[in-house]
Amino acid sequence: AAARRSRVLSPVLLATTLDEEEVRLLNSLARQHGGKVVTKWSSAVTHLVSTTRCSSNGAAAGQRLCGRTIKYMSAVLSGQWVVASSWLRASSAAAGWVAEEEHEVHGDNSSISAVSGLGAGGPRRGRLHLEGGGPRLFDGLHFHLHGPFNKPSR
Repeated sequence: AAARRSRVLSPVLLATTLDEEEVRLLNSLARQHGGKVVTKWSSAVTHLVSTTRCSSNGAAAGQRLCGRTIKYMSAVLSGQWVVASSWLRASSAAAGWVAEEEHEVHGDNSSISAVSGLGAGGPRRGRLHLEGGGPRLFDGLHFHLHGPFNKPSR
């Protein structure tokens, strides 16, 4: 059976925590099938592609979890697709961008409780909320942070 295709014909792709081979595959697929690879997050990004090989915090087998990076948090808050690197391999095998749902990241390895499952589904909920016409998370809110802070890691 042919793989279902993505509805996004020319994705704007951003990588986080991919290894060198996955980055090469990402760039190659963008050239072959249409798309643009960027190195910094912006609201134009349609897909964040992440490895899911990192520690799983005891998550259930089969859960796709990624590291909590600034790119990841920005994509979730903006309702962008957050997909595992398996999406790249499936798209390569299908000779075109495949539907994202089977490759959507379930969450990050810092926020999902292995016992209760709380924290799962953040990327999906953020995306569906925005697709349904809702505002971006924290839209219109202002925050004041006080105290000493360390510069975030890349």
